[in-house]
Amino acid sequence: MSNQSIAEILELPPFIKTATYIQRENTIVQRITEIIEYEEKSPRHGEREAVTRCKNDLVHLIGPKLATGFLKMFEVLEIVTDSHLDALSVETELKKYVHEVNLTDALNPMIRLMVKLSDNGESGVEDLSAYGDVQGIDLVNAVIAQLEFHLTEETMDRFDYLSTGERLPPNVMDDVHWEIAGPKFYTRANFNEAVHQHRLEICISGSWNPAMVAILASNVCIQCAGDEGIDYDLEFESDNGLWFTEGELLFKIHHALLDQCNESDHRFFEGLYLAKNQEHGKPPRYCLFMGS
Repeated sequence: MSNQSIAEILELPPFIKTATYIQRENTIVQRITEIIEYEEKSPRHGEREAVTRCKNDLVHLIGPKLATGFLKMFEVLEIVTDSHLDALSVETELKKYVHEVNLTDALNPMIRLMVKLSDNGESGVEDLSAYGDVQGIDLVNAVIAQLEFHLTEETMDRFDYLSTGERLPPNVMDDVHWEIAGPKFYTRANFNEAVHQHRLEICISGSWNPAMVAILASNVCIQCAGDEGIDYDLEFESDNGLWFTEGELLFKIHHALLDQCNESDHRFFEGLYLAKNQEHGKPPRYCLFMGS
């Protein structure tokens, strides 16, 4: 940067192009360089879209009342874009910019944890005063720790419930809604991410935790409704030979029915329900409910 002209330095991102006077102080020039590099690697205004998406996801999951405390952290970070900035103001605005991006990055894992919890993580944020005089990323990290604790408890309770005797859950993933349509997913990670995004977009109650144990059995039989009222069965074997997770089971059901569902209006997954006609010594049988 030391060999660059003032004109070259002034080739800045849109929100600071109005600067009329910039001192060549190393700290300011370095910050400008960092922002230029960031924007070159990101879509134009991509960080603004990320902040807006993060706010919307938060409000959708826990409602505006509980989200207020987090949204206020963004309000004080609004960046001035239409005024002339001197050198000190440029540095201040860049600090706000970087802080806002970092805050969004911190909130994203918090939102992902909320999606996995059956109450959308509301119990972890219903009273922010419980965290004391903590703000910004420190507050987000404190909430994340609380949400992780709740998620661990839910996971253990679910496993304990299923492992007591020979108990089969009467319903599985009835709070997970998914559309079996579109192309195939070649990795479980991509599939899990698609269900996560679908969960956020349609804003429904429930949860989506692909790591949660769904059925404690090595094999399962899924009864599906076929054409003209003729039922047929799908049989699956778990990857670990012990149990199915929600992510594994939905992934396998999705791909087993994809071609059929792409040509049908009945493509919306509405859960599995324990069938009445269980056979001793055979894999548990569940009925698949699909909606249109």
